[in-house]
Amino acid sequence: MKLTRTPGRVFWCLGFSVALHLAAPVEAEETKEFLGTRWIGGVEMSFSRKTELVLLNRWPVETEVAIRLDSSYGALEGRWTIPAMSQRTVEISGMSGPQTAGTIRVQSNRPIVANGYVVNSDQTIMCGRCVLGRPGLRGSEEVGWLVGLRQLEGRFRSDILLTNPDCSNEAVPVEITLFAADGRELVSFSLEVENGTTLFSPAPIKQAAGRPDLAWWYARIEGCVLASASVVDLRTGDATTVPMITDGKSNDDEFPEWQQWLEIAASCDGQLDSSWHTDLIVLNPGEDLANVELIFHGPSGPYSSGVAISGSNQEVFQDVVDLLGSSGKGLLEIRSDRPLAVSGRVHNATDAGTAGHAVAGRNVDAGLIAGETVW
Repeated sequence: MKLTRTPGRVFWCLGFSVALHLAAPVEAEETKEFLGTRWIGGVEMSFSRKTELVLLNRWPVETEVAIRLDSSYGALEGRWTIPAMSQRTVEISGMSGPQTAGTIRVQSNRPIVANGYVVNSDQTIMCGRCVLGRPGLRGSEEVGWLVGLRQLEGRFRSDILLTNPDCSNEAVPVEITLFAADGRELVSFSLEVENGTTLFSPAPIKQAAGRPDLAWWYARIEGCVLASASVVDLRTGDATTVPMITDGKSNDDEFPEWQQWLEIAASCDGQLDSSWHTDLIVLNPGEDLANVELIFHGPSGPYSSGVAISGSNQEVFQDVVDLLGSSGKGLLEIRSDRPLAVSGRVHNATDAGTAGHAVAGRNVDAGLIAGETVW
């Protein structure tokens, strides 16, 4: 693909394609209309950061893709063709100047898988975080939760990212409410996100609530936007993406048993004098008391413990596998008599700090059944 310099535009550096062979390719219809749209918010570019966009065409025929990148430096639009059953990596080159953030819109004439990876690197270490391609919120009345956020001077910082996926061609109002872990409302403020853009709210618990040191907190997001947050280890530069949780927000109905799973939880030794740990974050967004049971399914059998979580409270179980009296790697089950918002962070720890990734709580019906395929 040939790119030409255009005033006010940023530029793409195209990567490579890797063939992906499927045992049973699906049928595809020839069409030139751009049907599917995916949004990737929180794209970052600076001297030490870059963003890689990965596109997978799982069809047995080629697929046309259009990409638009919007940032404070302008916009770039490009189109190309991804060969049948292939994956292409697109790298957004670093820019000479201040840090830039933006939003990527991916459109294709057939459904594709689109994800992003924001990489932070220097001469000694490289770490990154995944940014998933997603459609917008289903409606303006929906409430989202960002849990397990942190603010400790010199150690951790959490930022909030809001993306308006251009669903109405106008700015979208968003209400953000920040809470302490014990459910106390600290501050509420409104922002407007212009169409097709990403808005950063850096360290809002410090900037808006005046709390420079608050070990754990959470946020409520109201508005027709994509939202995510980050937990940045300021010692290593590692940023863990915190996805927004939109289920488990109501307790108006009776739930005889509510259940979610963390696909991986660990407490064990790592390489080079490091160790692996899992922090479990459980938010009870309702008003009633939630009776919760935590069960670690590990190599030496199940280990469990019960806990009661008051309404609007967030409980953090640091190194939860060790807390339950076990060790090793396994599966974590969370049961409750009320719906919850659940997330986890699996991280590798050294004397220099931590590097890790988020693990979202999943319902059992989110898994695969016979005949289904995952990408």
